Amino acid sequence: MNKGNNNNNNSCKYADTLTTGVQAGNSVSSLAFSICLNYVITAMEAKGYQLTVFADDIQISHDPNVDKDVVLMELSELLQPLGLELALEKCSSTQNGGEITFLGQTFSQTSTSSLAERFTDKIDKCLKVLEASLITNHQKFLLLRSVVLPKVNYAPLVDFAPKTPLDSFDNQYGPIDQMVFKYASDLFAVKDLSETEQADFFTNSASKGGLEMVVPSLYYDFMQAQQKAVLAGGVGIFKALRAEYLKTLQDHPGVPAIGYAINNFTYLTDNELFDLIKHRFQVLNKELDSDSKCLLCGNRMTAQHEIKCNRNAGIRTVRHDYVMKKVLAKIDHHRHPRPVDKAHGNLPSSDKLETPV
Repeated sequence: MNKGNNNNNNSCKYADTLTTGVQAGNSVSSLAFSICLNYVITAMEAKGYQLTVFADDIQISHDPNVDKDVVLMELSELLQPLGLELALEKCSSTQNGGEITFLGQTFSQTSTSSLAERFTDKIDKCLKVLEASLITNHQKFLLLRSVVLPKVNYAPLVDFAPKTPLDSFDNQYGPIDQMVFKYASDLFAVKDLSETEQADFFTNSASKGGLEMVVPSLYYDFMQAQQKAVLAGGVGIFKALRAEYLKTLQDHPGVPAIGYAINNFTYLTDNELFDLIKHRFQVLNKELDSDSKCLLCGNRMTAQHEIKCNRNAGIRTVRHDYVMKKVLAKIDHHRHPRPVDKAHGNLPSSDKLETPV
């Protein structure tokens, strides 16, 4: 998968003999690995296994009547054609009273563990650093959602409780949610909202006027619901959740667009951000009371401009095109790859495109 390069530190002794692949450490290397691993995950799930994967660490849940060596053999057979090798010496199982370690947590079939208490201190320090940063409130929110919360959101993924009784283990992530909601309430100046209204505003989908924040307590509840669905023999909850988040603004023209604006716009001043908040909670009319102009295109800022600004959309498109060109540059052009777009005349007509569900 990785091709060495003697011009950098990612070299390997087989570099001169490799004719395919990309440099180790290159972002395309991670992409190629993920594509290959996705095939393996799909194939294993088709065999009836349940997988949890984080990078190259894989945890597999299977029927207790199936021996772990059988599972490892099937996984090895799928990895081998891809040039990937399973490190058998690092594999372990909870069968026969054994223990496994996944993402720093040790599990057995009877143990109970939670990272909630440790991560409460971690999120507190992160929020203090964020508050002291000399950046706009818009930028603070984006960092909160994309950097700070992911530091703790993987914790519910590695929480562990015995299968029975599943409901006897309480969600311990409430304090973290409260800290995040309090910080976000101060950030957006919406302190007069009740706890329920805060949770709805910060975590609802954009189509419902929310900001789509994923907080650990809600993630924990979702993981519990997912586990119950799997144990009950159904996984329809995934399709229902995906269908909800694939809704677009055009499907809900009457809903305030703050979630789309804040999450997609390149740069919002504090005044523009607060105007959006006022509009979201119907303090302002459709036309905002702000005289500010868009820093990108120069037009007057309105409640809908943040998602209609052509210049902002253009910046996102240019960024996307730049990334795709870099990816295409790494592909073997003897295979004559082509982008799928209007310029190449190979874009499928809309009636041939399937609607995701």
